[in-house]
Amino acid sequence: MHHKLFDLGAFTISNEMAVRVSEHAHGTTGFRQWLKAFHGESIAAPIRASYAPAEPFLQWHVRGVFRGPADE
Repeated sequence: MHHKLFDLGAFTISNEMAVRVSEHAHGTTGFRQWLKAFHGESIAAPIRASYAPAEPFLQWHVRGVFRGPADE
């Protein structure tokens, strides 16, 4: 589910590796529990540094996919 929402731009990952949920994201049952509750939370560090998302790809996602601005 989270992968699909990421692909749709409902949330993104900031340069600080924190979840940012779009203010345009909405849902019904489970929305707060499964997505909104993670807004502002840091993601876990990967097992290997080479698994970390590359900054250019994160920037591309924020500019081209994320349906921001982030909900504050």
